[in-house]
Amino acid sequence: MKKSGTLILILFVIASVGFLAFKKIKANNMGKNEISKKIPDNKENKNTTITKNLKNYVKVYYFHTTGRCYSCKRIEELTKNTLETKFKKEIESKKVVFHEINTDLPENKHYLTDFKLYSKSVVVEKISDEKSENWKNLDKVWSLLKNDEQFQQYIFEEIDSFLKTL
Repeated sequence: MKKSGTLILILFVIASVGFLAFKKIKANNMGKNEISKKIPDNKENKNTTITKNLKNYVKVYYFHTTGRCYSCKRIEELTKNTLETKFKKEIESKKVVFHEINTDLPENKHYLTDFKLYSKSVVVEKISDEKSENWKNLDKVWSLLKNDEQFQQYIFEEIDSFLKTL
């Protein structure tokens, strides 16, 4: 009787921990999905459709690989959050366009050399008269990752500086 009581207690604890873990994962995913709904993920294979009639705008890229750690996902989340809160009007008017790109896909390998990428990165590119005019790899995103406010201020300032030159 004592052994079965202990077994039931252990099973209850395991089930409780599993339930809490599931609930936490679900809550985290819901928050991320809310951000994703606000900023269109312009996959590069759709790029020509999205930017076809645009002549002057700023592209904000988030480059990643198939395997993504917490920090990599957080960089994307904070970048999207900054775009949604600071550049809502520019996104709606297509002055700012966001592209999330997996560089592990064969059709996206060229970005590694185009933008001299060596890691997951946020890149801002100015498009003038439908051509790339200049770009910048925002390499401080990794060092600012532990401070949301500084991270978002950095992203804001860099994108804003590109917008001012349109």
